[in-house]
Amino acid sequence: TVPLAGQPRQVAAQNAVLTLRVSPGNAMAISRAAAASGAVTVDGAALLTALDLDARLAPMGADAPRAARASYVLSGRAEGLTPGGVIAMPPAIAEAGAMSAEGTGRVYLTAPLQPDQAQRPQVVGLASDGVTLRLGYRTARLTGHLAADGEGRAQGAVFVYTADPRGWLDLAAAAGAIPQGAVALAGTALDA
Repeated sequence: TVPLAGQPRQVAAQNAVLTLRVSPGNAMAISRAAAASGAVTVDGAALLTALDLDARLAPMGADAPRAARASYVLSGRAEGLTPGGVIAMPPAIAEAGAMSAEGTGRVYLTAPLQPDQAQRPQVVGLASDGVTLRLGYRTARLTGHLAADGEGRAQGAVFVYTADPRGWLDLAAAAGAIPQGAVALAGTALDA
């Protein structure tokens, strides 16, 4: 039983392996967390067909946001995510087909993660050289970097590479993420 969105839910995972490593020399910070599994269900409803995620505490580097005090390198894949039953999604996305994601990235936090932490660290930046997202027959590759500015607003750049920009724009409009009129305007700009 796992609390999800504040409610206890029954989670089952085939051949699951969970790994957690702490660093005694770093105030018991979590230095590695990993999860690998076959099919995952929540309350008997399908959630994923496969999961393989790994997060490792890593040196921040010169391009880290100013407020960052820790960074974790993330890598992995999630296959066959079934939106709708377990995860609330707009109907247009739920009907588009199963999702999957694979790639690497980095998350910058205000402090390292620790077991039994009184206050959770805040995310102050995200970066990735590439995450491939699939939704039904649509595929896109995302890269970029985002960081919180002095007022907590996101700044940076995200790049989306896809062979089907119109399909993604139509889906975004059907899901209510962008106005329908923006699809025609963006389509015209892409055609030009």
